[in-house]
This record gives sequence, structure tokens and C-alpha cells, in this order.
Amino acid sequence: MIYVLAFCFNPMRAAPVSTNESGFKLTVELRDGSRVVGKSLDDKFKFHSSLLGDLKLNVNDIRSIDCATINAAKLTTANGDMLAGWLGASALRVETGFGRTELPVF
Repeated sequence: MIYVLAFCFNPMRAAPVSTNESGFKLTVELRDGSRVVGKSLDDKFKFHSSLLGDLKLNVNDIRSIDCATINAAKLTTANGDMLAGWLGASALRVETGFGRTELPVF
């Protein structure tokens, strides 16, 4: 079973191949210490905050999300704001150099 620990978005240095690509790579750090690097297949992430309610944030507006415990996440936006809450998705869809994969979020 794969557990997602944390992931972050980093600007790619090369220009996007098409205008539809966000220009960001997704790095997912798993609990066993390995990493999955690729491109998010989703344009937005659903996130629920106790203070702000349900949010849909663009991938390029997120710097990192830390899912250190079950049903809890700490999101950092691109401008440095931090939100506590949980992800609204049960899996992260990622396009890697080895193909497409879905990583469950716990």
C-alpha cells in the first residue's frame, strides 16, 4: 500500500511543450522515503479548511501540501499563506516518465 506523505510543486526550467501545460512538476514523497516526480493530471485540487470551507485551488497557486497524518493536511500557497485542513481527493493523478499513475492519499 502506498501512502502519500508530502508533495510540492516546483517550476520547471524548460518551456512547456504546449500551452495547456502548467509548467510545474509535482514531487510526491512517500512514507518509505521514495519520490514520484511528474506532472499533475489535475488542473485544480480540492481542499477543505475549517475556516474557509471547501476550496478549489489551481495547481500553480500551491507550493506544497503536507499530509503527515490521516485526514489532516497543511497546504502552503505560492505566496506563502498556510492553511490547515484536508484534501478533497482520495488519490493524486500523476503523469511520470513511466506513465500515468494514481497515488492514494491517506
